[in-house]
Amino acid sequence: MSEDPPMRIPLWARPAWFVGRVHPPLRAVLESDIRFIDGLRVPGAGWLLVIAAGALAVIPIALHPPSLIHGPLTWVDVYTESLLFLVLALLLGVISPAFGIWLMLFHAVAYVPDVAHGVGLIAHLGRPINELVFYVLGRIVSFWLLWLLVVEIPLGARAMDLWARYSRFARGSLRGVPLGAVVAALATGALVFIWVLAMPVLIRPVYTWRPLADSLPSTAAIIPLQEYGFLLVGAAVVATLAISAVRDQLAPPIAPIFSGEDETPRKALTRGILTAPLIVLTLGGVIMGFVDIAVLLASLILARPLALWLLPRTGLAPLLVRIHPFLRYLAGVLITYLIGTFITGAAYTGGVHAPFMVSQFFPLVLTIALGIPVIEFLTRADDVVAGQANGRPMVPGPGLVLLLVATGVAFLALPRPALADNCASLSDCWNTFTGAAAAAAGAAGAAASSAGNSLWRGLKKLVGAPPFQVETERAVSGVRG
Repeated sequence: MSEDPPMRIPLWARPAWFVGRVHPPLRAVLESDIRFIDGLRVPGAGWLLVIAAGALAVIPIALHPPSLIHGPLTWVDVYTESLLFLVLALLLGVISPAFGIWLMLFHAVAYVPDVAHGVGLIAHLGRPINELVFYVLGRIVSFWLLWLLVVEIPLGARAMDLWARYSRFARGSLRGVPLGAVVAALATGALVFIWVLAMPVLIRPVYTWRPLADSLPSTAAIIPLQEYGFLLVGAAVVATLAISAVRDQLAPPIAPIFSGEDETPRKALTRGILTAPLIVLTLGGVIMGFVDIAVLLASLILARPLALWLLPRTGLAPLLVRIHPFLRYLAGVLITYLIGTFITGAAYTGGVHAPFMVSQFFPLVLTIALGIPVIEFLTRADDVVAGQANGRPMVPGPGLVLLLVATGVAFLALPRPALADNCASLSDCWNTFTGAAAAAAGAAGAAASSAGNSLWRGLKKLVGAPPFQVETERAVSGVRG
């Protein structure tokens, strides 16, 4: 793949093109996004949205206390305190992940003075170097979780749109709305719901890893998503539905080109060893000791190669690939939730003497560690059957109808967690074991990296191209700069 973008790619799209070198799905949607923004017929629309991303990222941080300005867009410690910020940030990502990347760039830069002040204070007080490192890592974890919301979730929705568009339901509609837009909206809602479930515990490192203040999360950072997270889910569905329908009129997505090699168990093991520590970092909110780290590392390193080793031997891969990857992902999250109800149920019944209470959040650690291999097993079937002759789309006759129904069932099956306080402990995060199990399932879903790639990799069966890494030089060659 060429490392330099064609000159016709607008400057506002260059960061997404650059990141697409290591994250190919970004390049897969970029051509459609450029055409969509051009089709709005608003002079400088791309740069206006970049400015909006900058304002959204900088203003809340600039106005946060101890200033005298308080409002729905300000926060004290972290963005989860502002539901309005999350809605607007997600809206930018739905318009185009390219603007989600701009938001992340501005957000990170805006936090530099705050982080620098904290680092300087830690150094001035002569605190151990590990406290300084973890203080910075806690903020990086919050950046990654926001990235999932404004970049990865919109990319998942776009993949679902393409799945519908290249299936036998390509010309289908629901009350005049293209079926691809409906599927993308439901997928976004499901993914945002999983994100909302997981956030109360995953955002904890912002607090628990800082040495200079109260190390417990604030109620203001936890309650908005626990109590009003459904508003974010609803906004995600509506925004994706509306924007996808408009994009369909102005710039219908085109099929991406796929190239590259399929993953083998050995490659998966190598990738797992390299990436597992980073994913464990994002799960820092449930880690209380070395046992937690060891269990999560073992799960993350072994889950993918184990799935690629087991699938051919069980003979289930050909059957699984006939089920939509997103359905398999949702099934993995739901199975993880069921596993979690047994584990967290025992913990809530037995208290500190329960068999799973190795540490305060170990029931969640164990649920996540068991759930990740389940999700990997279900979503890695596409890699096992890759290389076979291209056939008909792997969405059977009623497949997309089943997808719509299953997504709705996922919303109903995962219960809303019962509210507690500030997530200082397991029972203080959720006062029912089902709420804790749902959060663990959400965290496992966020940690399992296979789902998004499986969606894009599976598209090759619909567009009749060889597998994964996306090439867009051909696609963007005719794009107006």
